[in-house]
Amino acid sequence: MVKSYIYRILGKGKFKVTRIDESMKKGTKGRLKEYLVDLSGGDACCDCKGFYYTKKICKHAKFILVQLAEKKGGILDYERKGDYERLINNIK
Repeated sequence: MVKSYIYRILGKGKFKVTRIDESMKKGTKGRLKEYLVDLSGGDACCDCKGFYYTKKICKHAKFILVQLAEKKGGILDYERKGDYERLINNIK
């Protein structure tokens, strides 16, 4: 299964990470998963099951940290208003 990730900035240190399962057919359950990542306060928190059970940094938070490092402070890949929504709606 091929998984892709995109993200959206919700606020200072807060992000929404969307996982897209490429191999699943359009309209099937589980094609999209969304996670909230909070990097504010010096800690990395996520609402995924992995973080809930282990309390260790998860792949969603690591993904955001890599994006921020690569973009030197980071900015959204989908900067123009509505780009993110159009992309998600095309996938659903």
